[in-house]
Amino acid sequence: MIVCGYWQDPLKSLVHQLKYRRRHVLVESLGKIMAGAAQDYIFGPVLLVPIPLHYLRLWQRGFNQAQLLGQVVAKELQVPLVSPLKRVRHTQPQFGLGRHLRRANVVGAFAIKSDQLDIIKDKTVVLVDDVVATGSTIEECARVLKNNGAKEVWALVLARA
Repeated sequence: MIVCGYWQDPLKSLVHQLKYRRRHVLVESLGKIMAGAAQDYIFGPVLLVPIPLHYLRLWQRGFNQAQLLGQVVAKELQVPLVSPLKRVRHTQPQFGLGRHLRRANVVGAFAIKSDQLDIIKDKTVVLVDDVVATGSTIEECARVLKNNGAKEVWALVLARA
């Protein structure tokens, strides 16, 4: 896992402003921070894959911050950003849940879009997200990707709680 920083200010405040105050102007700078941290690790044929939101959460928030950050990282590193994952079950937010509840919350929550199986087969995939705490979401997404043919799965996150 490639982590850009710890879940403390000023990074914590910037992520909150992006996610909850819709300060999209921050996406470019935060994405460039992620690309800078990843440039020595992400090379060769890789696919960037943002952690998907359930359609209800996407509708509520209006955007997927992992998708927006991934777009900047993809542009900076000149690697493709694809979205083969979908969230098939609405889950409660991970914030405030303990390790065991976080794990249980995301089990079975993700699947591969049926028309995207060939895209990930035998590829190295780098999951992109804003924050990781226990890693439950990333682990579940990695499990789904590997079970559907991905060769290797890494993660790139902006902050670690």
